[in-house]
Amino acid sequence: MNMDHPIELIAMSDAERDVFIADALVVYREEMVRTGRWTPDHAQQRVEAILKDSPPDRHAAGQRYFRVLGAGETVGGLWLQYDIDVLFVMQITIVAHKRGQGWGRAAMAAVERMAREQGIRRLGLNVFFNNLAAKHLYESEGYVGILQQMIKRLD
Repeated sequence: MNMDHPIELIAMSDAERDVFIADALVVYREEMVRTGRWTPDHAQQRVEAILKDSPPDRHAAGQRYFRVLGAGETVGGLWLQYDIDVLFVMQITIVAHKRGQGWGRAAMAAVERMAREQGIRRLGLNVFFNNLAAKHLYESEGYVGILQQMIKRLD
């Protein structure tokens, strides 16, 4: 990653947000099926239920969406959820050809700076157990596990 070009977090437009959410939910659905949490038959129904239960005004509900800009181009996206005293990273996505170049780490550092500037004292996120690269990144940045969900497949 070229350090001469810092990360910028730019608020997404409504149209960008809708595409980002749709893409994020496709990845989430696929991971939930792959890990055995959901069955393929019910996965789409579960995603549709998530969308149905989403607040109509995401901004008022504390959700914020950002394009991650680096070196003058969009390198990813962020979906953040403000809660009482924690900023929760709902989704971070780095475009495929930019992964492994430090953009995810830089984006998370930008989120941390933003949270500190706003007086937020904790960051939170979920990570799939089998996503070793993401787990390593978060642990190396000081994140610690507080809950682990496990499943046993019986098929």
